[in-house]
Amino acid sequence: MDTTSNVLIRFRVAGLAATLLLLPLSLFGQSGAATIQGTVQDSSGAVVPAASIRIVNQATSVAVDTKSNESGFFSAPGLNAGKYTATVSAPGLKTYEAVVTLANGQVLVLNPVLSVGDASEKITVTGETIQLATYDSGTVNTQLDFARINQLPMNGRNVLNLAQNTVPGLEGGGTRANGLMQEGMEYSQDGAPMTNRNFGGEANSAQATLPDPDSVQEARFETMNSSAQFATPATVILTTKSGTNSLHGSFFETARNNYFGIAKARQNPADFAAPHLVRNEFGASIGGPIFFPKLYNGKNRSFFFFAFERFSLRQAASQLVRVPTVAMRNGDFSGLVNSSGILQRLYDPSTTQGPDQNYARLPFPNNQIPISRISPLAKTLYAATPLPNTSDNPLVNPNFHDVNNITQTVPNTTFRLDHVFNENNRGYFRFTDIEQEQQALRNYPSASPANIEGGGLPAGATGYQRIPIQTVSGAAGFSHVFSPTFFSETIYSMQWQRMYVEGNEASKANYEQQLGLPNNLGNPGFPAIGANLIMPYGGSQWNYGMSQRLTTIDENLNKIWGKHQFAFGGRWRHEKFGYLSDRSPDQITFTNLATAIYDPASGANYAPRPNTGFPDADFFLGAAASYSQNRNAPFNDVSLQEFDFYFQDNFRVTQRLTLNLGVRWEMHPAPRARHDFMVTFDVKNKAIATPRPLDYYLQHGLTTEAIITNLRNLGAKFETFEEGGLPSRGFYASNDNVLPRLGFAYTPSFGRGTVIRGGYGEYIYPVPVRNSVRYLTASYPFVASYSQSYTSAAFSPDGLPNLLLRGPIPVIAGLNSRDVVNTNSTTALLPGISTGTTLNPEYPPARVREANFTIEQPFRDGSVFRVSYVHTHGWNLDQNLQYNNAPSAYVWMMKTGTSLPTGTYASTATRPYDQTLWGGNVLSTKYGWSNNNALQFNYQRPYRNGVGFQIFYVFSRAFRVGGNTFRDNILYPAELYAPGVLPEGMPTGTLLKPSRELNHFQNYELDTAIPLHRVGFNGIVDIPVGKGKRFLGSANRWLNALVGGYQVAFVGTMVSQAFQVADSNWGATNPIKLYKDSVKVTDCRSGVCRPGYLWFNGYIAPHLINQPNGVMGIPEDYKPYLAPINNTPGAPNFGTNNVTVTLKNGQKVTTAYSPGPAGLNPYSHTILQGPKNFQADISLYKVFDLSERWKLRVNVDAFNAFNIQGLNSPNTSDGILTFQSSRWTPRQIQLTARLSF
Repeated sequence: MDTTSNVLIRFRVAGLAATLLLLPLSLFGQSGAATIQGTVQDSSGAVVPAASIRIVNQATSVAVDTKSNESGFFSAPGLNAGKYTATVSAPGLKTYEAVVTLANGQVLVLNPVLSVGDASEKITVTGETIQLATYDSGTVNTQLDFARINQLPMNGRNVLNLAQNTVPGLEGGGTRANGLMQEGMEYSQDGAPMTNRNFGGEANSAQATLPDPDSVQEARFETMNSSAQFATPATVILTTKSGTNSLHGSFFETARNNYFGIAKARQNPADFAAPHLVRNEFGASIGGPIFFPKLYNGKNRSFFFFAFERFSLRQAASQLVRVPTVAMRNGDFSGLVNSSGILQRLYDPSTTQGPDQNYARLPFPNNQIPISRISPLAKTLYAATPLPNTSDNPLVNPNFHDVNNITQTVPNTTFRLDHVFNENNRGYFRFTDIEQEQQALRNYPSASPANIEGGGLPAGATGYQRIPIQTVSGAAGFSHVFSPTFFSETIYSMQWQRMYVEGNEASKANYEQQLGLPNNLGNPGFPAIGANLIMPYGGSQWNYGMSQRLTTIDENLNKIWGKHQFAFGGRWRHEKFGYLSDRSPDQITFTNLATAIYDPASGANYAPRPNTGFPDADFFLGAAASYSQNRNAPFNDVSLQEFDFYFQDNFRVTQRLTLNLGVRWEMHPAPRARHDFMVTFDVKNKAIATPRPLDYYLQHGLTTEAIITNLRNLGAKFETFEEGGLPSRGFYASNDNVLPRLGFAYTPSFGRGTVIRGGYGEYIYPVPVRNSVRYLTASYPFVASYSQSYTSAAFSPDGLPNLLLRGPIPVIAGLNSRDVVNTNSTTALLPGISTGTTLNPEYPPARVREANFTIEQPFRDGSVFRVSYVHTHGWNLDQNLQYNNAPSAYVWMMKTGTSLPTGTYASTATRPYDQTLWGGNVLSTKYGWSNNNALQFNYQRPYRNGVGFQIFYVFSRAFRVGGNTFRDNILYPAELYAPGVLPEGMPTGTLLKPSRELNHFQNYELDTAIPLHRVGFNGIVDIPVGKGKRFLGSANRWLNALVGGYQVAFVGTMVSQAFQVADSNWGATNPIKLYKDSVKVTDCRSGVCRPGYLWFNGYIAPHLINQPNGVMGIPEDYKPYLAPINNTPGAPNFGTNNVTVTLKNGQKVTTAYSPGPAGLNPYSHTILQGPKNFQADISLYKVFDLSERWKLRVNVDAFNAFNIQGLNSPNTSDGILTFQSSRWTPRQIQLTARLSF
């Protein structure tokens, strides 16, 4: 990363924010500022107007003065979290004084009662703890105060790691709230958004985005029904620590090491030795008054705080993966038996006969291919592929205990200044810099190891990914009190973040040249080879990167008028993104066709006979099914703006009832592509659309004459946005977002402090950049994909599909494959190319409706029990529509009565949208929605008399359609279904806008990432040993120093997990029977017998039930919930779902039964509950008083203290749960020392 650029970024943030600190602007909620408010009364219950209130911060001596209005109401906003002394006085009444602890962003309700007497007399209320109940709003929130941040076990020094076990309703490691996707929850630090807009929220980069815990004073999680001041459905407000009048600081070091305290994971090898682990976090912080001898004394006025932390990890983590056996590498595939016990028989493509003999082939004797037939590519890669270290059959079970060598380094720096100009004007400035370097296995498209050194390849040429991330942010705030009833705050913030995902250094050479593969476009790195091989070689050409700059200005004003507290203001937000869209790697794919044999029953579909051929055997011979070369998307530079205005009236109807009435108006103009560098596809006109004529993009090098000519020759149409009637920026603006916010809080007279609260609100949030605007330059003619296919009829010399099934191998990978792809001519692109993903011009922000009903009951010890019913409904969720997919062969034949087309247009002729040019086009739409209903029970007791704890239970039912773009919930049109299979009378919509009913039919189901049950708990307990305690209460000084003063802190969870059963079979069905852990089995199908549970009645091949080479312990009444159509062992189609279709000409053709793309199987949306898992982290710590000022705290942290391995969900097809991998990371011990003053 460019050092000069980094310095410039830091200088710009610091300089700009420091300048704004001095501007006469004004701020309140996003910064985390808190408020003390209430009503002053006398002993008769009458309100006391014009009472004087003085609020003094005990740490800084900074005071706030205000008066009660004619309703007796007062409010003192803009306060930092901490301990305060509140003094209330009025003529003829005794002075009231209370000590209160104020949390981040809290509105603490204090209702002083003044007795008749002289003002010099004082009534003092002491010992008040944090007020956990909420008396003034319908917002559901949870406070994570500094004591808990500082004391609870934190497995990874990040506030996010505590969130899920302290905040009811959070999932996804603290990134998802109440069933919403992570982008619906925004973290902010001192008013500055701290978000990774690439993935949304804090997903995938929390450690590189959020500040270190030592710099965080408190965190406030508003998970439901925030006021109109806040934009997103859930908001987390982090407040940075401030300096005080005393100089305070600390130094700390944490250490984990494989030499102590590392327990074994199930996936570790049998000869377990603790894998390498060196993990250190060290840092320091200091804060106090700004003081320059003889120049300036900032006591009571100017304060600073500085924190630095460095996280360092070097870890060898174990994982189970699959690699080809030694026998396979030598051509011996005699053990090629699948989990149904069926041998995959191999045939010799060099013996292929002509069509008059149905392309007959001779089998390889004993399924063994002579080693002399190995291809150069296979020989090289096998030499660089790790050898298996178990005797498992890799078609059934992983056979290699792999080591994922993870390295991560994250330095994190935060600096804050606070200044009190006078009693009415205050300001702050905060700067944070975080840099992350991380490298680990990519494990995509499936978990797979890195290559070892061999075959001329260095170790790590494929397998690893490196992720450097830098986040630099700054915030400046200024608050001003115009009068005791009118005040304001302003925040200006910026956040820069760069994120790049790339291969490691060893992967950046030109490996295609070395491997004898095509590389016409000169792409460096390792290509993607064999995604469906036993061990895929994922390569390194998939790199991508993004930089973002988020700028916000928030103006928040508050006015008290009688019983009304008006909050109003606005926000301007500007987002600028530079995106290097994912590089499409050069690919070499393999199927089973070269080693299979043609099935005459498939007719002109030219399909292989079931259970013949195998991709790894094709790979051995070098019989690639296709080669592709890609011209990738140019850099994407786009900006977005947002204009928001809000008004909120917190109306104190009575002392017992407060209404929250608010509205927020958000305007989101359409994205603007810099220099108009963008392209989309006009589905109405079937045209490639750009803002300007094509000559403009030719001049700037975004495309070439050859690509445009080739596309025109194929029949492609081009248009400008204006010509196509599209909006000038390609998208419509979303300016009519009027979002109501309603809430109430009622304290009934019959309760002892009982609060009945509730709220309703509507919110919007943007789609992650990775799911949306990154596509703006990733389509033709800015990109081009060239290929040579041996499966497509369009590439075949005789116009028939599956050439590898019908003849000898035409090209051997690594031998004569270097020039196999044509990228130079104007006929290189053929029908069937795809636009990729383009965005619907109607692309509004996601919208959410929230509601809650809450009852809180406080108790005398300061604890609070809270019960909440919460509901969220989201719509306008992003969802991909695959509107031009080819139907299955079964659907085509059932609709037309003919075989699949052949010839030039074979790959397009069956498609519903376009039959001559375009292939599988994808349209990103906003058709998705979600629903979540949950009950939350939470009991929290603040630390008092040596004990403080929290326990909560959440029951959730979260359903989702969309919201995760290309990853799930794909939408398909009705045209892809066979006749008569969709429910009768169901509206299906149109090709480009399928109906909501069809979408529901295909995709509406439980979101398995949101557990049905979660219990969370945490606490701090003094061990009652030592001087003044229950045990050894009279211990002397030395004994007390040894055994006294210890505390235990803990945090943990019990969580359920769910999974969707497989729905790929179409045969006999039976009711699902959930055995859970009541049926113990022994699974020997991989050649190694392992114990497990039959969790539910999944499909096990009949001839393997209770057989020594199968699964032992199956109940006598076992019947699989779903079986293949052909389930007779020994039959030709055994284990398949092949059926016979009679064509119009009377020909009978065998094909796989596939009546539609989604939703038709009787078990399409069946979700079962898997094992429940428990886990707890425990810390034992003690503070040693080295002197009156210096203290040493020593921790021993045990993460997963009871070493509970946990259980993963069972196999979704056969229902068997084995004990091969741990759900939880096994126990690790960490030592921590902290020296503070």
